[in-house]
Amino acid sequence: MAQKTWIGGDGNWHVAANWQPAGVPGYNDDVVIDSGNPVATSGVAIESLTVGASATLVVASMNVFNGVTNAGHIDVPNAFLTIINNYSNTGTIDVGVGAQLDLRYVDLVPADLEAIRNDGSISIGYGAALDLGGGVLDLASVGNLGTASGGTIANGRIVDDGSTETNWTGKFDDIIYQGVLNRGELNLDPGTNFTIVNSLTVLGADGQAPGTINADRTIIFDGGVQLDGVILNTSASVQTVNGTLVFGADTVVNLTGGNISMYGDIINQGHINITASRSFAYSLVNEGSIAIAPGASFTRDNLLNNGTITIEGGGTATLSGTLNGDGAVELRDGATVTIGAADAQQTVAIIAGELVLTNAAGFAATIDDFDDAADIINLANVSFDAGDTVTLLAGNVLQITQGEDGSIISLQLDPAGSYGGVPYQLVDDGAGGTDIVATCFCAGTRIATPTGERAVETLAAGDLVLTAEGETRPVLWIGRQTVATAFADPLRTSPVRIAAGALAEGVPARDLHVSPDHAMLLEGVLAQAGALVNGTTIARVAPAEARFTYFHIELADHALVLAEGAPAETFVDNVTRRRFDNYAEYEVLFGESRARMPELELPRVKSARQLPSAVRERLAVQAEALGLIHEAAA
Repeated sequence: MAQKTWIGGDGNWHVAANWQPAGVPGYNDDVVIDSGNPVATSGVAIESLTVGASATLVVASMNVFNGVTNAGHIDVPNAFLTIINNYSNTGTIDVGVGAQLDLRYVDLVPADLEAIRNDGSISIGYGAALDLGGGVLDLASVGNLGTASGGTIANGRIVDDGSTETNWTGKFDDIIYQGVLNRGELNLDPGTNFTIVNSLTVLGADGQAPGTINADRTIIFDGGVQLDGVILNTSASVQTVNGTLVFGADTVVNLTGGNISMYGDIINQGHINITASRSFAYSLVNEGSIAIAPGASFTRDNLLNNGTITIEGGGTATLSGTLNGDGAVELRDGATVTIGAADAQQTVAIIAGELVLTNAAGFAATIDDFDDAADIINLANVSFDAGDTVTLLAGNVLQITQGEDGSIISLQLDPAGSYGGVPYQLVDDGAGGTDIVATCFCAGTRIATPTGERAVETLAAGDLVLTAEGETRPVLWIGRQTVATAFADPLRTSPVRIAAGALAEGVPARDLHVSPDHAMLLEGVLAQAGALVNGTTIARVAPAEARFTYFHIELADHALVLAEGAPAETFVDNVTRRRFDNYAEYEVLFGESRARMPELELPRVKSARQLPSAVRERLAVQAEALGLIHEAAA
């Protein structure tokens, strides 16, 4: 290592005679330029650089391995200057368009950037740290700025009005990022990972939360990080190390993309939207809300859920181990959740979907809203036996008794719910387990067709029926479901009889028998028959036969047909189809599944307590017109 001093005036850096001692400096040399204007026209690598107040240095591309002390002027017109280990600038540095100043392994404060005239870009490189000291860094005054992998900006606010380019691939430590109002986002470089430590708040240009982070590469949260006031959109992994990541109450996390994992300890107090396949490793505590979109999946072992998890139709969640906490899981529109054991404080609401239990004996959670044909509980670890029975006991305990050995599984339904009229039934799930289902039209029911009324059991795929609106529609499929009264509680499997004229004058035209969950159109709502029971004009009846069959009419979409002249819903495609007697026929025609059809955009009434007053009054008027005394709905 030697010191090389410039003596060449306005000469060429690469001429040996311009240096004392003679010779062009190399990577082990300390360079001193007290005066003059040397110009380096090609690549240079040196140990250190000192530029005096009277000197100007023009560089093409230069690497300085052990620091720069500049009291004069350094011009980087179009290439790069990399400074490693030490940096002191009391002079000026010009970074031209397309050029870059790369600072590595140096500690910086905002004042270190003030004397840089930046028309190119500045990189806080590997090992470098810019400490804002609680102040504000306005990118409009700094120019294009970024952090390379291993670089850090800490302790303050960054204001980005969108006039400069940013390239964040390093680390933010306790930063508030104020973005642009019409953009309001922090865009992470797509090439490498990005790390956040302590906390990050992202704001809009007006300084108000929330701001937005868009990332398609891994984000790493290092230490105990609180993420507040942020909308995080990511199609990549999110990792936390050396502590717990907390998504604050006003944080929204949108997880998109392919099969991506979340690693580390995470507490969610905000809202997580999952629109792809996501798994969470290590620890996840949900104190806010998690939503799984149609087609998305969510996997987690031993989840602590003190918030809400909502799974939309076509979405799935697998919660193996034990579901702990006092939160709730909601299944909507044909969603599926698979759960092992569950705490008694948990609630699972089957608004429409399938609850798969892999450890039914260890499932102590309360099950809510298990009351119509769109709902199913699958006992995956219980082999089906025709001798098994299901009984609703006092307190809304659903008891499954296995005929082979008498063993009992008890499932707690909502104690405050109304399930007395729900016809629960056990059926083979076709995969080695047992389905519990809530059981449309009884045989003999006459359905309106363009050529007159026909008994429902005579209809077949391709036949034409009339809708309540007078349209002619082809039948897609007729599902059949046999109920054996010997293995079911008659109260819960018996059809509901709707007397002629019970719904309106001449509607239905004759007594109509349907399953308790079958909905009729009344006063703009779809009211399930079980919710209409009043003990007189509408009542549950015990079937005379030991076995009877419900028939389900399916069209291309959810519609209303005329059953004995009354508007009644057609079958809605859902996960319970496989419990039909002739499901194999459906598979031959359509395969295992079709795209799920949406329900009619009408409110659905499932219980008597949900009946609108207009419906109650209508039933009462019709009961009086028929000369019957109207009783309170059961």
